[in-house]
Amino acid sequence: SGRIYCFSTNKGKTIGLLKFKGAVFTTPVIHKSNIIFAVASEKENISVIYFYDFKNGKEIAAKEVSGRITNQFILLDDGVYALSENGVVCKLSFNGEILWQYDTKSFCHSSPASHSDYIVFGNEDGEIICIGLNNSNYKLIYRRKIGSSFFGGAVIYDKQIFIGDDSGKLYSVDLNTGNINWTFNSGYKIAMEAVASESYVYFGNLKGEFFKLSKQDGSRIWKIDTKGLLNITPLLTDNFIILPDGNRKLHFVDKEKGEIINSFSFDGRL
Repeated sequence: SGRIYCFSTNKGKTIGLLKFKGAVFTTPVIHKSNIIFAVASEKENISVIYFYDFKNGKEIAAKEVSGRITNQFILLDDGVYALSENGVVCKLSFNGEILWQYDTKSFCHSSPASHSDYIVFGNEDGEIICIGLNNSNYKLIYRRKIGSSFFGGAVIYDKQIFIGDDSGKLYSVDLNTGNINWTFNSGYKIAMEAVASESYVYFGNLKGEFFKLSKQDGSRIWKIDTKGLLNITPLLTDNFIILPDGNRKLHFVDKEKGEIINSFSFDGRL
């Protein structure tokens, strides 16, 4: 709908609203008093990245990039990084200046992940791409085909990349080399980002199956069948996994036993 809302955290009331022609697919990010968000054009294959000062109620900058931005932003200390569907990666300063752009010449629907001086993401060709960052430019570290098309985003934990593909395989990839550590086949398309802890990695597929694997070797610890649609990244707590379900539910899963403790139903999709 091209709308950006501001809500009160105390009462949940709408405080402000911005309207644009186009669609907002990604979560806005906030840096100090600025909110940064992308609006994809309705008619052209472009997006505009806006920098808006919400305290003073004024637009700081608006920068056009090639392709629709449907992937999530990365907010780091030195700027904001965006990845469009056209495979264009760009770095912007907090003043809204485009510092550099890199065109991968591939379609990308996989939200990127960052660690130290690296940004990593997958593309529709089944490649994993790692870009090294510095203050003024970028460097392609590796670009390697490892699977089928990637739709779910990448996650990095302990220099391991975890990413799932359309064939249902979850990969553990060495961040420094791009080599595959292990692969686990869930059998159905993976559209969510995995989540990892010190010893385990958790993920689900579009069949509604949710898995806990050993982070070391990818062996299965347990599996549950929610009979739902799992395409949203869950939240890990000390004892539970809070698991959104596209079938209008929210599950609370015991981390150790792999049992659904409780489920809540909603009127609309999460």
